Amino acid sequence: MHNINPTNDLLLENDDEVYYGYKLLNSPTLFRLALTQDGFVLSYIGSDGNQGWVIYLIAPTDICDKYGIGGPNGACSIDKSPVCSCLNGFIPNFQQDWDLVDWSYSCVRKTQLNCSADIFKKYSG
Repeated sequence: MHNINPTNDLLLENDDEVYYGYKLLNSPTLFRLALTQDGFVLSYIGSDGNQGWVIYLIAPTDICDKYGIGGPNGACSIDKSPVCSCLNGFIPNFQQDWDLVDWSYSCVRKTQLNCSADIFKKYSG
């Protein structure tokens, strides 16, 4: 983000949570970011009066931004339907669940691992 001025006095940490705040340059407005346990980033803006913090922005913005959506050995691409698929050499662990858009069981190898012949493949995305 541009025009932010990090300040150490806006760091809050305790046993349950960590918050980091920042100020816009030349502005008294306060912002705060929070990461939830399910992988969402919440951006709060300090409101005037006694309302406290107000949610300004919620991310992720699409389903593929959610952490681990395709599971191990799976990939998510918002351009495809369905958005999750298995990497090359892998298949859905339970095809009937994948057909119902439940990717929680992830992907498994089509064939057993062969340590002397299998190689690492580079994926970019």
